[in-house]
Amino acid sequence: PTTASAAGWYFISGISLPAAAQINGLRLRFTKTTASCRIDDVKLTGVAAPSCTAPTLSTSAVSSLTTTGATLNGNITALGTGGATSATERGFHYSTSSSLASPTAINTTGTYGTGAYNQNASSLTPNTLYYFRAYAINDCGTPQTGYSHTSGYPTFTTIHNAPTVGSGSAPTASSFTASWTAPTGGGAATYTYEIQVDNDPAFGSVDFTQSSIASGTLNVNATPLASSTTYYYRVRAVNAGGNSAWSSTSAGIATLAPTPEINLQGNSTSIVNGDASPTTTDHTDFGSIVSGGSQTRTFTIQNTGTAALSLTGSPR
Repeated sequence: PTTASAAGWYFISGISLPAAAQINGLRLRFTKTTASCRIDDVKLTGVAAPSCTAPTLSTSAVSSLTTTGATLNGNITALGTGGATSATERGFHYSTSSSLASPTAINTTGTYGTGAYNQNASSLTPNTLYYFRAYAINDCGTPQTGYSHTSGYPTFTTIHNAPTVGSGSAPTASSFTASWTAPTGGGAATYTYEIQVDNDPAFGSVDFTQSSIASGTLNVNATPLASSTTYYYRVRAVNAGGNSAWSSTSAGIATLAPTPEINLQGNSTSIVNGDASPTTTDHTDFGSIVSGGSQTRTFTIQNTGTAALSLTGSPR
């Protein structure tokens, strides 16, 4: 619409200039509709278009973690202002550096609105801590890049490789020692071990388990177990990302049959079998006794074995 002013100006409002006009200029055409028309001057006024801002993004927890891969999850929450109508690229940066220095980028290009998206990172190192962020580029005249984080980056840890199972050793009637070797080919992330022991090689009803075993420990005493029974065991590594695959199942190892074990004590001190050196410490040395006198000592017989102890013969 045209509005006349007291100064003789006519104002035309409501003209929106396309983005191209900023480069190619504006062309005006005047059409004479009366007998006389005089144009003294042309004055253009307007409001500058708002500057374009970057998209805003967020991230959520990484999913589908494996030893060498992960699914990174992001969300474009706004495309930006100042003419942005879509994102033309979206993706992620990730790195083993806490400052996200020299990151690896994974992305797709196209026409994207707001909303959640994800990408798969591959060829990662097992048992390694990674930092990541989401990013997107919008379609402003001068495209703007937005990031979910510029510091304090979220993290994820890849799953470790499985340990290598060893052989059971040192069996007793109620225990044996299970051993293994550490996983190979992984990074420096913190991890522990978990072990399962069962008389069923399919581990249908686990008889013994222990977790949070320090990474520097490569064996554990599995007890209590049943005597005269063949057992199997397996081990896995556990880190912040989750559990590794189980090691292979060990060969079977049999606990021993129950046996009695005699322990003789004097003065509450055990007397070693075959001890031929009397001492007052365990009351085997009765000291000096006056002729016709007597000295009384009390000895205790204990059964420290796993079967009943039967005493035969006549004590003197």
